Amino acid sequence: MFNKLFIVSVCMLIAQCYCQVPVTTVPYNGNELKFYAIRKTYEQAKTACESDNAQLVVVKSKAMQDIITPHLDSTISYIAWGEYDFGVGYWMGLRKLSGANITDYKALDGTTYVNKPSYSNWNNDEPNHGKSDLACAYMCPYNTVYGINRAYQQSDIAFSKVRKGGWWTNICTLRNYYICQRGFCTTNPCIYGTCVALATSYKCNCNPGYSGPLCGDDLCFPQPCQNGGSCNRVPNTYTCSCLNGFVGRNCETEYFFNVGDVCLIHVNSRGRKTFTESLSQCQSLNASLAIIKTSQVQTAILNNHNFTVGQTWLGGSSNHSKWLWLDSSDIVYNNWLNGAPVVNDTHCVSLAPNGTWVHSYCGDKHGYACEKTVDGRDLCSSSPCQNNATCISSGCNVHCVCTSGYMGSNCAKIVPRTGGAGMYL
Repeated sequence: MFNKLFIVSVCMLIAQCYCQVPVTTVPYNGNELKFYAIRKTYEQAKTACESDNAQLVVVKSKAMQDIITPHLDSTISYIAWGEYDFGVGYWMGLRKLSGANITDYKALDGTTYVNKPSYSNWNNDEPNHGKSDLACAYMCPYNTVYGINRAYQQSDIAFSKVRKGGWWTNICTLRNYYICQRGFCTTNPCIYGTCVALATSYKCNCNPGYSGPLCGDDLCFPQPCQNGGSCNRVPNTYTCSCLNGFVGRNCETEYFFNVGDVCLIHVNSRGRKTFTESLSQCQSLNASLAIIKTSQVQTAILNNHNFTVGQTWLGGSSNHSKWLWLDSSDIVYNNWLNGAPVVNDTHCVSLAPNGTWVHSYCGDKHGYACEKTVDGRDLCSSSPCQNNATCISSGCNVHCVCTSGYMGSNCAKIVPRTGGAGMYL
């Protein structure tokens, strides 16, 4: 019998030293109760709980005691511990300071258990430590206690008024298991939100613009808003503040405004592309760089132009001898800065921040203005040019290159004769 008890004792001590500490977690009324199966003095247990933002458990009701009691390990070998069976248990947050009366126990959270508290669960004739003693309370894990530190015999008489979960008191240097109590919200688990403790768990009420179980998902990071848009955090989601020229939840869609005459225009003042790149970008939108032939179109573009940034490409360039729009028509209406520009094959037309036109190197990077018809069709598809004229379209504009002897916007007019036969103006 002795050999078996010795072997059990040694095995339990080895397991306690080298194995991971078993911890049982039980939810209760907005708290989590952690049962630690490792022996510590009262102060060591108190410190261990505090290092986990918790405290030794304080029992204030029978309901709470009833939750705790079934989780107390009744298989603890007091022989292996080298203790009396009534010296085995789980530390709780209740003690009597030296000099206090025998019944003047106080909980670590400030709750007093003097004389007749609202709830207590003392075993036998507890509390019974002298006035001069520093005494700490712990819970009994056994259903029956005989008051011995050896294998009891059938003739041994059990203590009366002892029950599992009942409270003992003893010297605070005794080494016992312990129970920590921590509110679900004590550690502030909600990263960007407010923690609300529930009966058996908690929930996070997220700050505007954050989501996820712990409110750790920033809806504005990484930046969801495209094309220079700003992300604004609002409850449970986010909204987009888009720059002029863009719409959509994430400012992902180019906005084309109507300037009349079945023409739509999109202005991206922050595009930062070369003339050729800008033209390609417009073409990817089934459009072309915008052409300005009237003050109405000029005003419409200016109303959507961002004057705080650089220049914006228009659909015009020089061809060594003169300036032409992309539809090959001459630039007649204009808003040039300081009069007519120098003709040069390396220059293209851009809209300056002050609203005037300037000639820029086509390789410079600026914003851009695109235009397209309302129905997206090519204006040459309706064959507007007559008398075998060549139709050239660009966005909302069409230009007819007339054959010899014809004139007018659609080459429908015959050039008047002057002088001798066969001579035309």
